[in-house]
Amino acid sequence: MLSKHTAAALIFCAAFAFSICLTPIYTLFITAASFSVILYKRKYSSVKFVVFMMMPLAFGMWLVHGGLIASVLGREGTGDIRTAFGTWFRILSIVTSSQALFAAIPPKAITESLFGSSFPVRFSYLLASPILIAERIKSRVKKITEAQMARGVNINGNIAERIKALTATLLPLILGLLSDIPAASMALDMKG
Repeated sequence: MLSKHTAAALIFCAAFAFSICLTPIYTLFITAASFSVILYKRKYSSVKFVVFMMMPLAFGMWLVHGGLIASVLGREGTGDIRTAFGTWFRILSIVTSSQALFAAIPPKAITESLFGSSFPVRFSYLLASPILIAERIKSRVKKITEAQMARGVNINGNIAERIKALTATLLPLILGLLSDIPAASMALDMKG
């Protein structure tokens, strides 16, 4: 019998592997399975993330591959809209299955199982590094926004105030992440 962790990992691997060679109808089935896992776990923020990420991508693919931009520029449209939306469905299946994987298995459990496995440490770190970076970014953004709010920067204001606050948040975040790179590379080299 499959555990929920194994089932989520299988959905993710199937979406990634099959999205390369399958037609969009099969990727739609994988996407539906992934959404069912997300909704079963009541991770509505994951659904919101997928929608807000994939809708602008669909619009952009329609603009570019639908021929609208080519017609505005006075050129003959050479794009194929069916191929573009086939690619969009493949990307959708990968994004939803990754969200389903993280809805079913906490990121901490994924990284612990990677480092506790028989994989080489470099390979485990390569697979776990995006998860580790995402957790570091979340905690750092929280600290920076708290510090900026303590200094009187209005983070929850109107759009103009949020844009000003964004620069006050992004600069320390990027500089802090860049300063962490040498320490992370030395730690990886020391582990072998």
